[in-house]
Amino acid sequence: MIESVEQQPSVPRWQRLLLPSAMLEEPRGRRSMRDWIVDVAMFVLSLGIGALILGQTWSDHRDVQAAIDIALGMAAAVSLWWRRSHPTAVAAFAGAASVVSALANGAGVLAFFNAAIRTSGRTLAALVGLALVNATVFPIIYPGGDAYVPQLLFGLLITSVVIGWGL
Repeated sequence: MIESVEQQPSVPRWQRLLLPSAMLEEPRGRRSMRDWIVDVAMFVLSLGIGALILGQTWSDHRDVQAAIDIALGMAAAVSLWWRRSHPTAVAAFAGAASVVSALANGAGVLAFFNAAIRTSGRTLAALVGLALVNATVFPIIYPGGDAYVPQLLFGLLITSVVIGWGL
């Protein structure tokens, strides 16, 4: 069993800043400094990945479709702030949004990674099914000038790496 840092008074203050709130036994689930850094980094990374994918598929968007894509992508990225307390819901939402939204794909990848860390095997199997739907449907909606099979294989590779790394 992991001992909390509260039971070890000899831990220097600077080291406490690097620990997750779960080890600090923060009241009411408050985030530690480390949690804030990780959460901000995941939010920014999800927007960066999503922006790259959106840029690759921008020519496949119409005006209304682009607005919907950006709105869904931003909602999926914001949902990552609740990934610790609701990993399944965040992964299901971000994964479903990423089927039709290029910008949401960054959040979807990070939400699936987080779900692999925090959920049960049965729940994760259902989420992997959603990720596989994304890998097969997204290249049909946004071909981006590339052939379907390479896009499908790349999507399956990313899904395998993210889930495997999270496990």
